[in-house]
Amino acid sequence: MNRLKKAARNILDACMDVKESEKVLVLIDSNYEKEGKVIFEECKAGCNVVKIPIGKYNGEEPPKKVAKIMKEYDVIIMLTTKSLSHTRARRNATQSGARIASMPGITRSALKRLDADYEKITRVTEKINKEIFNGRDIHITTKKGTDIILKMNDRMKFTDQGLYHKPGEWGNLPAGEACGAPVMADGIFAADASFGDLGKLRKPVRIKVEKGRAVGIDGGLEAKRLKKLLEKFRDRRVYKIAELGIGTNHKAKITGCVLEDEKVLGTAHIALGNNTAYGGKNNAPCHLDGIFRKPTILVGKKTIMKDGKLNI
Repeated sequence: MNRLKKAARNILDACMDVKESEKVLVLIDSNYEKEGKVIFEECKAGCNVVKIPIGKYNGEEPPKKVAKIMKEYDVIIMLTTKSLSHTRARRNATQSGARIASMPGITRSALKRLDADYEKITRVTEKINKEIFNGRDIHITTKKGTDIILKMNDRMKFTDQGLYHKPGEWGNLPAGEACGAPVMADGIFAADASFGDLGKLRKPVRIKVEKGRAVGIDGGLEAKRLKKLLEKFRDRRVYKIAELGIGTNHKAKITGCVLEDEKVLGTAHIALGNNTAYGGKNNAPCHLDGIFRKPTILVGKKTIMKDGKLNI
């Protein structure tokens, strides 16, 4: 069995716990036809592969017909170029009981790294959750220019551990992050690994934040591209700070694919735009993550990470 088939089996068995009596939907676009076929062939349950157009941006809704049938399946595996994670269609499907794994933009090499120890990832993620969702100020700094203070709310969190076995559970593969929507954010974060649709960054993109909203973007060519992308939406909601996430996956690597980059142990990320996946009300038309390496994270007076190394 080649590594892609092994990955498909691991997704179906370990991550999704698919049973023979269940219905499985594999959503693909034209960039993932081969991968979708492999999952279909490995699936012992009733499986259907549906192809959708490549999205224009992360968070764009799928076709209405597809959104409707998503509510009819027990398990949904989304292999798409752009993310469907923060869409109304995904939320409606999970509310109907579907277990969902979202893999936007995943690379073949990242698929092959889906043999991580998800029990270990779960333990690390839960440790971080206990520290950051307690109402205390979170102060994050990096040597590349991040210096920001945030506060998290226990009602607006999401734990992405890679095991989606109960009705309504969902998350990314590869998985591994403790994350949620901040209720307050002020300062600067400098993404130096990757940022949303921009891919791997050559120069840090610096975002100035005041009262939970991005008010300034600088950092060269990629910063200009981000500004143009956000301006195209003509929607003030895209500038809201939507997420703080801390990577917990020991096997993930920085590749320029945000899906994997944001899971890397020793990184953190802050997102702009839609926060409804965490119980927020900012239903922006996009969700864009900015990942930065080797953060130092203080929760109150306790240092939980120093230059990317966990202290808990």
